[in-house]
Amino acid sequence: MQKWTNINALRLLALLIVSLLVSGEPATAADCLGGGAVRQAISDGRAKSLVAITQAANAVVRGDVIKANLCSDGGRLVYELVILSRQGDVSRLELDARSGSMISINGK
Repeated sequence: MQKWTNINALRLLALLIVSLLVSGEPATAADCLGGGAVRQAISDGRAKSLVAITQAANAVVRGDVIKANLCSDGGRLVYELVILSRQGDVSRLELDARSGSMISINGK
């Protein structure tokens, strides 16, 4: 039980450190949608749900989504995700919000 608690504590610490280190989103906060606009975009079919997008992202990069934004980028909606792997690696993914297809990983 102690080992499990230590592992969870380390994962939480890593998550906190990563959230402090993650800086500079590809889109500015003004380009990202708020809660009501996100729900409307999903309802209108302009964006998939975060659950569906997380599944698409985990097919490429396994880990926990620690940050997610739905943003407007050049007239289309994109999800910007930050994923923390179990090994402690941080990945930034950009996915098309409508299709779930990968646009970039770590800016590439």
